[in-house]
Amino acid sequence: MVAEDKPIGTRVAGGISSASHQAHQRDAGDVHFRPIRPDDWHRLQLFHLRLSAATVARRFHGAKRELSAPLAHRFTDIDGRDNAAWVATTGTRGRIVGVARYFRLSPTSAEVAFVVEDGYQHWGVGRRLMDRLRGTALEKGITDFVAEVLPTNTGMLRLLRQAGPIEVRREPDAWEVRVDMTREPAPPA
Repeated sequence: MVAEDKPIGTRVAGGISSASHQAHQRDAGDVHFRPIRPDDWHRLQLFHLRLSAATVARRFHGAKRELSAPLAHRFTDIDGRDNAAWVATTGTRGRIVGVARYFRLSPTSAEVAFVVEDGYQHWGVGRRLMDRLRGTALEKGITDFVAEVLPTNTGMLRLLRQAGPIEVRREPDAWEVRVDMTREPAPPA
């Protein structure tokens, strides 16, 4: 179980001004949360290499063995308004163990994506990343998250339901899930 978060300082990165947080986990060690920074590009590549094939398939809907340097730079050199991301890190060198990001699609909606390293899944890391990304999005005028989710990715579907009521459009290969973040999510069944 993950204990309550504790603010450990204020950082400003990529236009996101927020307190960095630390969560203590029983077996997973300390996890810190902060906005992604441009100098995270190589840590992001290393993170991607540690993901299992199944996790990569759920996130990218297929195989993506490595994250190229140009793509890693694109994912880390963002404005914090139309494109924003939070990372979960561990250790003194800031090893990335989770990433949540959005890319604005319209003035009030953004595509959202999450990935958490296998050994840190089911520890509340995704939920804490969602809380931070949701807060950033609402501050920037984004009220709806949109995600393309594999029907078998129950963890992501559960995470999206925690952010607000969802609408699902089922397609053969993936579902488009829209989250209304202006309304409170339904209580768990």
